[in-house]
Amino acid sequence: MKKMFAWILTLVLLLSGVCTVASAAVTGGWEIRTTASAMLKDAQARKALEKGMEEYTGYEVKPLASLGTQVVAGTNYCILGYGSTVTLTPKNNLCLAYVYEDLAGKCEITKIKTIHLKEKPAGGWKLAQKKSALKVDSKVTKALKKATAGLAGASYKALLVVARDKTDTAFCVLCRKKLSDAEGTTGLCLAYLAKKDGQYQLSRVDDIKVAR
Repeated sequence: MKKMFAWILTLVLLLSGVCTVASAAVTGGWEIRTTASAMLKDAQARKALEKGMEEYTGYEVKPLASLGTQVVAGTNYCILGYGSTVTLTPKNNLCLAYVYEDLAGKCEITKIKTIHLKEKPAGGWKLAQKKSALKVDSKVTKALKKATAGLAGASYKALLVVARDKTDTAFCVLCRKKLSDAEGTTGLCLAYLAKKDGQYQLSRVDDIKVAR
């Protein structure tokens, strides 16, 4: 009887340990946004960035979309933004701004990663500066669908248009990328579309690492 009790107690402790580890893994991981609605409606992330920028100098960031959150002793946010240097002639780029909000609501910018767009069209990229410019229309949806139709290994869904050229012959699109593996691994990427010979073609795909 004593042996049976000891065995049951050991089993309970082992199960408790497994549950604790699993819970910590979920709490400490990043939750990635994979829909445009979730990215654009995260008001808390925007407020956190605006608070954090009050104490940040030399660079300004306008929030565009929330890409992910991480729950710790407080919350970490990864926010896609339109960044500008505070100089006589400002330099503008898209960026990933990381903000930490503690349990008391105090916010701090912990890191800003500049996104250098590739595949620059002849007239240069026109970066999205506000939410309305991010909208994916039917032209972009159809262009991405046709350009990726013959690709194996992953599927792509257009979420936000982060940049375009002046004539709408080139787009840089933030996409949800789902791998064709057993787990259906899902992440975010930038897909570059350019019109050639009357049709849009996929010229490049860059994965986005939301976790710092």
